Amino acid sequence: MGLDLSSLEGLENLPLKKRIDAYKDEQIADALIKSNGLMYLTAERMGCCPTTIGKRVKQSPYLQEVIDICREYTLDQYEEALKEKGVQEKDLGALCFALKTIGKKRGYAEVKELNITTSTPSETLREIEGRTAEFVNE
Repeated sequence: MGLDLSSLEGLENLPLKKRIDAYKDEQIADALIKSNGLMYLTAERMGCCPTTIGKRVKQSPYLQEVIDICREYTLDQYEEALKEKGVQEKDLGALCFALKTIGKKRGYAEVKELNITTSTPSETLREIEGRTAEFVNE
């Protein structure tokens, strides 16, 4: 279902590309908000291809900010749902996940222990750091 084009006189007869270009950032922002910042749903609402919405978003700092705000709001909703599930239902998995992610600043995080041994006494600290970086990036 596309957006109402009646506010832009005569657009319904234009080719799709010109129609999309004629939309104002505010109209795209409205569709983004109604779609929780999801570009595929926004494109469906506007009757265009998701790549078209992506291009417009890249060109507009305003639309980028709208998507960022939508995603932050969605993240808040997920955190609230996780909190409710974990606390009210005493769901150990939900509680551990919340502590490992949201509680990271308080020290709730999984820690990987590294046991570093050198192959020769002359192995340099730089070589050890390189091996450690490879392990961390796995």
